[in-house]
Amino acid sequence: MLHRKIIFSFLRLLSIFKIPKKKLEQKITVVCFHRVSHEIDLSYPAMPLDIFHSLIKYYSENYSVILPDQISQKTDKPKLIITFDDGYKDFINIALPILVHYNIPAIMNIVVQPLLTGKPFWTQKLSYVINKKLELKENLDIEIGGQHKKFTLTPENAEKITLEIYRLLKDSATETRSIIISDLMEEAGIGPVNLLMDVNDLKLCMANNILIGSHSYSHEILSEKTSDVILEKEVKESKIELEKIIGQAITIFASPNGELNQKILNLAKEVGYKYFLTTEENIYLPNSDSSINVVPRILLYDKTVNENILRTRLFHANSKALFKMKNK
Repeated sequence: MLHRKIIFSFLRLLSIFKIPKKKLEQKITVVCFHRVSHEIDLSYPAMPLDIFHSLIKYYSENYSVILPDQISQKTDKPKLIITFDDGYKDFINIALPILVHYNIPAIMNIVVQPLLTGKPFWTQKLSYVINKKLELKENLDIEIGGQHKKFTLTPENAEKITLEIYRLLKDSATETRSIIISDLMEEAGIGPVNLLMDVNDLKLCMANNILIGSHSYSHEILSEKTSDVILEKEVKESKIELEKIIGQAITIFASPNGELNQKILNLAKEVGYKYFLTTEENIYLPNSDSSINVVPRILLYDKTVNENILRTRLFHANSKALFKMKNK
C-alpha cells in the first residue's frame, strides 16, 4: 500500500496529468461516489471520511462544482458534477456536512424501494450476508442453477467473492434470486436491517443543495432481456414515486450498475428523464440537440487521495485504453 501511495503521489505531480484547459466550457467531469462511512464493510468497502474530505477540498479549489442546470454557464475552472448512488443513510452525518462546509452541490440517486418499505435492495442484502459470515467465521454455501458452490471467506477476499456471487446471481430470475438471498439471510441469522435513507433523510438532502435523481425502484438488473414489466417499474414507477415524495420533477436516471442499451434509453426518454447516468469512465460532452443526455461517470473508490484524483483526471481509463491498443 505504501508503494502505491508513493507512485500515485509522484504521478499526480507530473505536469502531463494537469487538468486540461482546452475547450473548458464544453467538457464536464462527472464523478460517482457510493458510501462514505466510518463503518467497516469488507464485502463492499466504504470510502474513508478523511479521503472523501481531502477530495472535496481538492474539488472546491480546482473545479467549478455545478448541477445540471448550470451546464451552459461559463466558468473560470473546469466543470465537475458530483453524484452519489444508492442513498446510504450515513451520507447525512458523514458526507453531507463536508459538502455543506465547502458549499458544494451534489446529486443523490435514490433506490425507491427502501424509502417506501424500509427494506434494503438485493445487493445490500448480499453484503449483509457476506459480512455476517465473516463475523461468524463461516463459509458460504449457495445453490444456483442446479449447482452447489462453496466459498471460503476471509477479510482479504470478501470484496472479490461478493462481486463473484453478484455476477452469478444477476442473471437469475428476480424471484429466484430473491429466494436465494432470503435463505442466505435466514441461515446467517440476519434480522431486519437497512442502512439506506428514509423520506426524512431525503428532505434534509434537498434542504442542503442536493438534487435528487432516480437509481431505479429496486436496483434490479436492467438488460436487453429484462421484461417490459420490470423495466416500467424500475425506470418509470421509480420516477413517479419519487416525484410524489419530493414534489419536484425527477430528471435524472442513474442506471443500476451503469447498464445502458437502447431499450432502457428509449423508455427513460419517453417518461421524461433529461439525463441518463452510466458508469463509463469518460468526460461528459453535453448535447443540446438531444432530448436525453447520456452522461458517463468516473467511479471513485480508491483508498488514497492521489489515486482518486488521477482517476478523476481519467489517468486510469486512458492507461487501460493505451494498454489495449498496444496489445492488439
